Amino acid sequence: MIEQALAAHNIDMKGSWMIGDKNIDVEAAINAGVRSGMVRTGYGRKHEAILWTKPDVIEDDLGAVSERVMAMLA
Repeated sequence: MIEQALAAHNIDMKGSWMIGDKNIDVEAAINAGVRSGMVRTGYGRKHEAILWTKPDVIEDDLGAVSERVMAMLA
């Protein structure tokens, strides 16, 4: 589904990110070839303890993840 959206909307995969609160979100991002971020809100704290693949960014909330991503893009 992610790959279909990337293709349908001509999205640059190298410059794209997927942010989520579950380990499956991180895996989906990696499998789609986009960078991954994880928030500790929602299921995030619980899933951080059982991550099988480390995301590019882990922060307490979406605002903090956004700030880190923007800093990395600058």
